[in-house]
Amino acid sequence: MRKFVTGLKRFLRDNSGSPAVEFALTAPILLMLTCGLIDFGLAVRAKSDIEAAARAGLQKGFGNIWDKDAISVAVKNAYSTDTAKQDNVTVDSFASCYCDGSMTGSGDSCTKTTTCGGGGYPDYYLTVNVTEQYSMLLDYFLFPDTLSLSANAMARAQP
Repeated sequence: MRKFVTGLKRFLRDNSGSPAVEFALTAPILLMLTCGLIDFGLAVRAKSDIEAAARAGLQKGFGNIWDKDAISVAVKNAYSTDTAKQDNVTVDSFASCYCDGSMTGSGDSCTKTTTCGGGGYPDYYLTVNVTEQYSMLLDYFLFPDTLSLSANAMARAQP
């Protein structure tokens, strides 16, 4: 019995394996934090890409603010050359007319023939809205699997 108690005391005082135990306890936490930071960084980059694509659609729309198809193609091409990624992007563009600082029409009611009350022509604005459903790399316990990223670009245009 004495040998057993002596051996047990020696075992309890021995700390030669403690770094391995500490590593085994902290490694999963550090790995999850690292993956979360990488996933967050990729989401921020996707948001930046969506904003740049909205601006590209706005530039394309300066040629013809009513050509929604050309604006949508320009946005999707600016976002990615991968058609699978392009399918995740939703593009909405519309023209707005303003006379004396107040909106007089938008969408289909704002055309090249729209005139203001005094006979002048309105100020035309083009708005491009882009939305993407971004899928997270990992499944996080308290967070959603997908994020809805959106960007808007608006500028005054000449019809």
